[in-house]
Amino acid sequence: MAGKTTTDNDIAVPSDHVNLERRRSSRSIGKSEKKPSVIQKMLRFLYDPRKKTVLGRDALNWAKLATFYTIFYFFLGCFFLILLNIFASILDRTEPRYYNAESTMAVRSTAAVVGMGFRPQPLIDDSLIRVSDDPTEQIRIASSLRLFRDVFLIQNSDSKIENCTEVDPASDLPAGTACAFNWFHVVNSNDHPCSDNNLYGFKQEKPCVLVKLNKVYGWKPSTGVLPVNIQKLRGIHSNRSTQNPDVYVTCEGTNVADNDALKPMTYYSVAYPSGSDKLGVIPNYYFPYRNAKDHVQPFVLVQFHDLPLNRLIGVTCRAWAPGIEHNVRGVRGMVNFQLYRTKVGTHYWSAVVQFQCSSTTMPRTPRLESSFYEHFQYRTMKTCRNESKQIFLTIAILSSYERLLIYLPSILNTWALLATNEVEIIIFIEEKFSIPEESIEKLFLRITPSMQSCLFTVKLKHVENAYPPQKKSFYAMKFMHIFYAQRTSWILRLDDNAYVNIEDLVRWLKSLDHTRILYIGQGGTGRRNGPPIHLLPGEYFCMGGSGIILSQQILVQLAPWLDHCYNREILTTHEDVELGRCILNHLHISCTNAYDAKDFFYHHHGPRYSFASDLTPTILSRALIIHPIKDQQTFYQIFAFYLRKKRDQQVRLHKKLPIEPRDYVTFTTTMEFDLVRDVHYQLMDVKWRSYIQKIVKSYVETVRLVWYQRSYNWSIVSSQFLFGYHRVIPSYCLEATIEILLNIRLNLPSFVRNLLIRKRFHLRHAFVSKHNLDYREISIEENDENAHLLNLIVVSSNKDPILFRFLEHFKHEVLDHPIRCNQFTLSILYFASQNQFVPEHIRQLSSRYSSIVRISLVDRNQTSYNRGLGRQLALKLFTDNQILFFLDVDLVFTGQALDNIRRLMLHQLSISPCFVYFPIIFSLFSNKFTANNRSSSELVSETGSFSIYGYGNVAVRKQDLDRIGGWQTNNQEWGYEDVDLFQRFSRASTSCTIFRAVEPGLKHYYHPKMCHEIIDKTRRKMCFDANHVLLGSQAQMVDYLVKSDKKVF
Repeated sequence: MAGKTTTDNDIAVPSDHVNLERRRSSRSIGKSEKKPSVIQKMLRFLYDPRKKTVLGRDALNWAKLATFYTIFYFFLGCFFLILLNIFASILDRTEPRYYNAESTMAVRSTAAVVGMGFRPQPLIDDSLIRVSDDPTEQIRIASSLRLFRDVFLIQNSDSKIENCTEVDPASDLPAGTACAFNWFHVVNSNDHPCSDNNLYGFKQEKPCVLVKLNKVYGWKPSTGVLPVNIQKLRGIHSNRSTQNPDVYVTCEGTNVADNDALKPMTYYSVAYPSGSDKLGVIPNYYFPYRNAKDHVQPFVLVQFHDLPLNRLIGVTCRAWAPGIEHNVRGVRGMVNFQLYRTKVGTHYWSAVVQFQCSSTTMPRTPRLESSFYEHFQYRTMKTCRNESKQIFLTIAILSSYERLLIYLPSILNTWALLATNEVEIIIFIEEKFSIPEESIEKLFLRITPSMQSCLFTVKLKHVENAYPPQKKSFYAMKFMHIFYAQRTSWILRLDDNAYVNIEDLVRWLKSLDHTRILYIGQGGTGRRNGPPIHLLPGEYFCMGGSGIILSQQILVQLAPWLDHCYNREILTTHEDVELGRCILNHLHISCTNAYDAKDFFYHHHGPRYSFASDLTPTILSRALIIHPIKDQQTFYQIFAFYLRKKRDQQVRLHKKLPIEPRDYVTFTTTMEFDLVRDVHYQLMDVKWRSYIQKIVKSYVETVRLVWYQRSYNWSIVSSQFLFGYHRVIPSYCLEATIEILLNIRLNLPSFVRNLLIRKRFHLRHAFVSKHNLDYREISIEENDENAHLLNLIVVSSNKDPILFRFLEHFKHEVLDHPIRCNQFTLSILYFASQNQFVPEHIRQLSSRYSSIVRISLVDRNQTSYNRGLGRQLALKLFTDNQILFFLDVDLVFTGQALDNIRRLMLHQLSISPCFVYFPIIFSLFSNKFTANNRSSSELVSETGSFSIYGYGNVAVRKQDLDRIGGWQTNNQEWGYEDVDLFQRFSRASTSCTIFRAVEPGLKHYYHPKMCHEIIDKTRRKMCFDANHVLLGSQAQMVDYLVKSDKKVF
């Protein structure tokens, strides 16, 4: 012990003790480290800060992956382009690789698909051919066939053609050579019944219809047995195959009734140019078609004789030959069209309507010969006169004589009074009734003279007052097609106990395209526990009571199928369902299933129809049609509601009150708080009421939409805001707790129940979303080049350096820009003295860009400098519809700012009669009292401020400026001409919209104002004040005063 010394490092610790300590340490560490949650693992997978990885890969790994796929897809795209080039090089541009039975047209068929066509066809999507004794209509439809003949059926003298015969058929012709065949091979003289002199038969009301086979490459009639009907027509009978058979064409009625109505026809073809009453023949040596440039497809002219009046006849023409397959669904080997013959005379209407003469004479206007409306006994005499007038909306009301006596007075004295002369109302009733007609006659005698629309009744022949009104509905549609298919843009089929918000309906329909096939209404699928209506899932019919709207095109295309649908396809007792089924089956159009259709076409399901209990102002404000209304007094109550609503809108439009200055609650010195659930909520202030109402409305609409999409039985009748709290965090958002009361209705087949429930929701709405700003592009149709230019106007004098700076900006932002140089011009009014010349730089710029930059000189010796006078003189350089932008010469601008102003003016002037824009520009401070080096491009409080009281820069259309008297020209001192202009535009009499907004792209450079020369004391003080405000910011001025050695008292 005496010879040894020990330290702490020399202490020996047993190994067991060390292991024990390690185990304790590991257990303590395990307890302190918690197992990461699933969200932490996901966040660590997205980005691991320790390993510096994103989605498990570091930067190098991602770079390798991106490089690989870039190279991979590059070579893949090159390989694809090479294959396309190889594929295109092996194709023959004249002869297809696969044709006849090998082509894709022959899918599910053992033969090539041969289609057919017909002419005349004035409308490419219409298969109806009208035959009329009106010479204008005859010339119109003949011109359609003449145009087709001249373009497709005549071969020129320099055409590459040869005569084809049985010895030299088309199959033996050289490539690119066609058979000699044209129109004159069939119509060989001007006296031919189907010649142009006879208007192709329409002149004698014996139309000639051209029927042809479509061009199918490589097809020709195959060897085989002729069809039995062709053998019968030719008077032969043989079961032997025919080599090189001809193609035969026959026509017959589509239905049995149509076939009975057709008289014998005459077929004119190249084989029978003089005509045949059995069939038309196209010789086989005109086939096959080899894609020759001058080829004319052989055809047959079918002339129809003695067509019945006022009857729609369906015609089906077929081509017959071995190898031609007929398929009705695919329309193969055949073509369908309809013929309809009309006359202008009195007997023209007898097939559809019947008119009975009453013993009581009604006062009549002087009779017009062959007037359309003269045939209808009950009509509005003063308005039903011009049968050639185009109508925007035709309303077809289905009624009966008994119901007409109930509902017609309500219709005539309410919504029909608001219809204009672009609306026509037709009431369809049965042909015969036992009640005397004096009652309805008295109703028409008491019609108010202020009624503008035409209203008349139609008695449908062979229609009785029976329910369901299937026949009445289909016959009414036939009437509408016959007499209104070419006159009206829209058809509204309506029940007599429905109210029409006619003004809003017409305004809404004008926003739609009537040339499209549209079937609009409240979509229905039938009652859940009711009888089946036999529609597939996803198919909707439009409910008839609340209105069915059909566009012009859907009426034209539906008409040929009306008889077929009524005779063969009716499955239920509901006429609106059957009309919808007809449209679905043949036009393949379903009724609109829009969410707001229930609001527009409102069908009332409640047990009562009193205005006070079931119909609310919210329902009426949204509805275009309201149905059903059992109480006649309700008609007048709804009518009075719409009149009050229209009057209130007019009062708000013409009564322009001065806008009160806004006092936001976030800037008040005292705030009241209410302690609710340990959170401070500011009591609701009236200034937020409109915003909260908007939020409540949005919430209710969202609930309605969700219930509608999920097919709930609940519906919201009305909603009411009860109370709410809100607080404003100025730097973040608005928070609110809102409670509303919902009046909801439970619609069940057995009963209807109304309930009142409370809903409370919490709202947190940010003031501005940094990542999702709502915006829309303004599309401009530049039809008039001058009207779409923004013309800049500058008035200058003795400011040549400043004018140079202005021109440099204009050159850089406009003249050197490839697009803006065509959208802007610059006009300079330069006040020059007698010995003063225009600076060379300005003159060169004006000469180089003479169409964009122009300068006008004003002699200062005769006229002293006056900015208002200069701007008024500049007006003479422009036309009334041009847009002008008056700028100060001290202004600098960006091209984007000019683009914004131009697009704003063009858009607003397209929707407003008058629009004026006074931009709020950024005025830069002087650098007299500051030494900082901040750039003038920074919009911060240290460099300048927005001049909200400056009106010198204005964009306006010339005619709007002339309307208020132009600029003030007698002002010889500083200021006021711009304020005077703003005040005159602000007057209500100008009916101009004034718009002000901050425009960061417009900056005004500081320059000292010559205030000492101003005589008027008030203006001189205003000038000094304006000059002092722009000396510097408040912080700069304080800093200057603090650091200055001068004493300031």
